[in-house]
Amino acid sequence: MNLDLDTGLYTYRFTRLPHYLHEQLELLYDKGLCDLSDVPIDYTVDLQTSGLFRRLFRPQRTFFLDSQRIFNPVPVKNCLPSVEWAMNWCIGSSDHHHLLIHAAVVEKKGKAIILPASQGSGKSTLSAYLGLHGWKLFSDELAIVDLKSNTVNPIFRPASLKNRSIDIIKDIAPQSVFSATTNGTQKGSVAHLKTSTFDDFKKLQPKKICAVISPKYRESVELTINKLNSVQLFAMLVKNSFNYSVLGVSGFKTVNEIVQRSVGFSVKYSSFEQITPFLDGLID
Repeated sequence: MNLDLDTGLYTYRFTRLPHYLHEQLELLYDKGLCDLSDVPIDYTVDLQTSGLFRRLFRPQRTFFLDSQRIFNPVPVKNCLPSVEWAMNWCIGSSDHHHLLIHAAVVEKKGKAIILPASQGSGKSTLSAYLGLHGWKLFSDELAIVDLKSNTVNPIFRPASLKNRSIDIIKDIAPQSVFSATTNGTQKGSVAHLKTSTFDDFKKLQPKKICAVISPKYRESVELTINKLNSVQLFAMLVKNSFNYSVLGVSGFKTVNEIVQRSVGFSVKYSSFEQITPFLDGLID
């Protein structure tokens, strides 16, 4: 089964998808799944079947981008998270027309906040919560910054939740749209949360960045806010960038512009009720 997907900045064509994935992707992407035969496709990802033995016993799929294998074989039942990771891989490995930062991006009242953080920090859980409580989720994994306007772009993608985060968000918003949970991936259990429709996404526009916040969730801690100086903020953005060194002077100028026009903080928190007033204050 083949499928075309429009995520705004990027278009994808997936070929030989397992049948169950169509239902899951339709749930998450609604009108983003469309016929793109009349427009250029940025990335064509082929999910090739393994040999005859694997077709019959513990079937797997191997992900190829333009005949290049990008992932090791994946069990068919684990393909949904791998489709999402493949889209990230495509962008991170080839888009050098934007500054790419490993970060979530949320927007409110015309202002964007970038949330770079290491794995296990609670970044995705926080951004998912915000996306369900008055903020627009521009991206869960990638801040995509225009090199000329220094604005950050929205992309139409769900939030990726892992392990405990899945139940946390389901308890908070049980009526929200979730994919099926995939267990036993390299990152544990993974589920995806839809925070907007494609029609709502199409209304979003690139926004200026007003703040860069590095959040860290820790149980039973008081809210701790540390302001970053310009050197610390610059270093954090470079550390979390996929392509800063490739961009050269353009990358330096873009990071420097973000530093000059925004504030930076590292924040430790133990509840959404602690950190959201601080984020609202930055916007207001």
